[in-house]
Amino acid sequence: MKTALLLSLLFSLNTLANTNTPADIQKVRALLPTGTDIAQVQALLMMGGTESEALKLAGENLVIKDFNSDGRKDIAVIVDENPHLENWETNEKCDKYDPAANCELSFGKRYLDVYLAQANEGYALLLSSQSIVLRADEGGIWGDPLVGLSLNRKGSLLINFYGGSAWRWSYTHTLQYRRDDFYLVGRTQDSMWVGDLRFERKDVNLITGEVSESWSKGEGHSTHRKKYRIKPKPLQKVRDIIELGEL
Repeated sequence: MKTALLLSLLFSLNTLANTNTPADIQKVRALLPTGTDIAQVQALLMMGGTESEALKLAGENLVIKDFNSDGRKDIAVIVDENPHLENWETNEKCDKYDPAANCELSFGKRYLDVYLAQANEGYALLLSSQSIVLRADEGGIWGDPLVGLSLNRKGSLLINFYGGSAWRWSYTHTLQYRRDDFYLVGRTQDSMWVGDLRFERKDVNLITGEVSESWSKGEGHSTHRKKYRIKPKPLQKVRDIIELGEL
C-alpha cells in the first residue's frame, strides 16, 4: 500500500491524464516500423494479456498534442522492438512464456519517437532517441521501469520511470518543444527505502537553474527542504543526448 501510494503521488501531481482513444492508438501503431510496437504492448500480449488490456497500456505510452503550435496534432510515443521468448539458461528460443520452465521475455531496444503532423495529413519523424528512455529490463526486481508519458499543466512532455527493490527509485524527464526541436528542460530524481519510508528527492529546472531538494529520515520524521539556484547550462536537444547521469 505504501509503495502504491508513493507511486501515485510521484506521477500524478501537476500532470494531465492521457485521453487517447482506440482509434488514436491504432493510428500510431500503423506509423511504427515493422518489428516494433508501442512500448509494453507486445510483452503484455506474449504473457497472456488481452488486446483490450494492451490498448489501455498503449494509451499510457503515447501523447497526442500540437507541440509546435501549427494547428495540427503531433505524436510522442515510446516504442519497443518486439521482444522474443528465450530460455535464460540455454539462450535458445522457446515457444511459450513460462518462467517455471525458464522461458522468459528477452527485450530489444526502446525509443522515444516524435512525429510531427504534416499539411498533407501525414506525419514526419522528428526524432528517435534511445538515450532518454530506460529499457524494459533496466528496472531491477520491480520489472519494466516505464510508467508512461504524460503532460504537465504547462504542456511539457514528461517521461516517467520507477524501479528498484527494497530501495526504490524514480526519474522524471521533462521535455519541451522550443523553436524547432525538443529539449531536455527538467529532471526529477527520487529514492526511497520501503521499510521505513526514508526518502530523498531532487528536482532541477534546467531553464532557470532552480533546484529543489527534500528528504526525510523515515516515517515519523520531519521532511526537510531547501531551494537554491545553479548557473544554467545551454539546453540539450533530446536528439543530442548520449547518456543521462545522476543529478
